[in-house]
Amino acid sequence: MSVRLLRVELRRFFARRAIIVSLLTMLLLALVVNVVQLARSKITVVSAGPVTGIVQDRRLDIARTFSGTVLGVGIALTLVVAFLSASFVAADFGTSIATQLVFEPRRWRVYVTKTVAVAIGCAVVTLVVLVWCGLLQYLGSSLRGITTGVNGAWFRNRAGDIGRAVAGSAMMAAIAFAIGAVTRKTAAAVGTLFGLLIALQFVHHTFRVLGRLSPVNAIWAFVDGLRTRTDAFVGLHTLLGALVIGLVWVAIVTVVGGAWFERREIR
Repeated sequence: MSVRLLRVELRRFFARRAIIVSLLTMLLLALVVNVVQLARSKITVVSAGPVTGIVQDRRLDIARTFSGTVLGVGIALTLVVAFLSASFVAADFGTSIATQLVFEPRRWRVYVTKTVAVAIGCAVVTLVVLVWCGLLQYLGSSLRGITTGVNGAWFRNRAGDIGRAVAGSAMMAAIAFAIGAVTRKTAAAVGTLFGLLIALQFVHHTFRVLGRLSPVNAIWAFVDGLRTRTDAFVGLHTLLGALVIGLVWVAIVTVVGGAWFERREIR
């Protein structure tokens, strides 16, 4: 893998309009949600009929809520980066890939470099969005909420949560990129990925052993940290197990996608 080529691919990734628009949209959406939550952040006393004096504490409390935010947003971002990754490779096949191969004919080198660039790029997108959400929640909690419990241990735990979400996005991006390299079209790649997701959801309820080996199941379990109900992620009981399954899938689809990329005619 060429470091120079990797820098070029990263610049191309972050220069794409779809990446910029998607990132700005997510940042704006997070801002709007937190502004609404800030406006509602208060203690109210309910007085309705014979029921009086019920206190409802709606103050922002980052120590209590941010972990759930990382979980929910992190899993949603794995789906977003799947689209971004597939669209990146599809755009390449529609424009510049043939020209690139004239100057760098070693297809495996090009493919691996692009895969790494997409994984890093999508990981950065996920990191930026989650840190932005954290900053907004902390600001809101400081202004009109509660910051009790925000200490060194809390920061370490949330850093672990964010790290898992970032790694999960990188794995999903690599898988989506490989599918996109085979299909050459964004819609086909995303459709294949989500079709696989739906099929494996059926499989893991019917054949639990196969469901345990689902790449999406493993990636989501890893992002979640296996903190939700015990039956949410079939057959996965350790983070290491979820990580290993996710990485094995990344390796498999990368090899398949690279072999396909090496042998197909590209014009």
